[in-house]
Amino acid sequence: ISQPLIDARLNTIEGVSYRTRLMNYSGEIVAVNGERIDLQSTPSMDELADMMEAAAEEGDFERMAQIGEQMSIVRDYFVTLAARDTTNPNIATETLIAGRALTPEDRGQPVGVFRLSPTLQALGVEIGSTVTVEVGGREHDLEVVGLLPDDEESGFNFRPGEMGDVVIPPDALDAAPDFQFNIAQIEPEHLNQALIDLSALPLIFSIDISFIDNLLSRFINQMSAIPILVGLLSLGAAAVIMANTVALATLERRRQIGILKAVGLKGQRVLWIMLLENTLVSLLGGALGVGLSMLGVSLMTSLGVGFSIPLPRDATPTAIALIIAAVLIGWLATVLSARPALGEKVLNVLRYE
Repeated sequence: ISQPLIDARLNTIEGVSYRTRLMNYSGEIVAVNGERIDLQSTPSMDELADMMEAAAEEGDFERMAQIGEQMSIVRDYFVTLAARDTTNPNIATETLIAGRALTPEDRGQPVGVFRLSPTLQALGVEIGSTVTVEVGGREHDLEVVGLLPDDEESGFNFRPGEMGDVVIPPDALDAAPDFQFNIAQIEPEHLNQALIDLSALPLIFSIDISFIDNLLSRFINQMSAIPILVGLLSLGAAAVIMANTVALATLERRRQIGILKAVGLKGQRVLWIMLLENTLVSLLGGALGVGLSMLGVSLMTSLGVGFSIPLPRDATPTAIALIIAAVLIGWLATVLSARPALGEKVLNVLRYE
């Protein structure tokens, strides 16, 4: 009802660079190349949901798994169709695995780009196939001109500008969309007045996406300080524990220090021996810590982006600094704790030997 009002108002607003209207439809695949799909023997989604609830109450997990498989089969025949009417020539789209993308010349034509789900693969859908989709109680034949990868197979679930299982051109369906919204790219100096003018229309709610973006950015920046704070606290605790361990180990070796001094070694020579030992231990500890962190980052990045990134390039100086800090902490703890032990008289240390 309000779409003509929106179009008329956007025509009068200054600074409008591009405008886009996204329309979403809900449909069901009923035939492929004229062959009807028989789902009469399969319960509906509502019936399956009731069966799932009853099985859950009984604790029958095997039955729940069977019902879940049936629900996935039925769900695959229900698709979301998305149409995008835009004046923006720069449109972000996914990479096709076959066929072509939609063009402005396809407007009003019964064509579509389908996401190749396992169900469509089993039905033999390919470029040139005709898929009959029921939308709003009416059946529409759509020719497949392009195929998109399935989310589960590609591990890619972000759909730039498409938001549907089937992408169709504007005016391809003779049905009202279930949901639609308008996007307008407006120059910053005219943005506030445009928001006021659009909000004055009845049944219209306009928002500034850049405001939401700034709000989310501030929230993410504030939340990112929490891991940094926890990391600094953990690093401080690790430094204290490491220094305490080195100091206790040095004090417990007072007898060995006394023996070395009794056989003729000077205190400075003994200190150098202890520094060498603790340097090796500190290097090993730092390398193990950084190595475990690299393993964790490698696993998380391989699960997130699909390939392993053990150590980001900008994190290399930090890793080196942590190893150097481990060595410095070992040196400092050794020197501070060894001074009292080296100052002990040999006779006092070996009194009970």
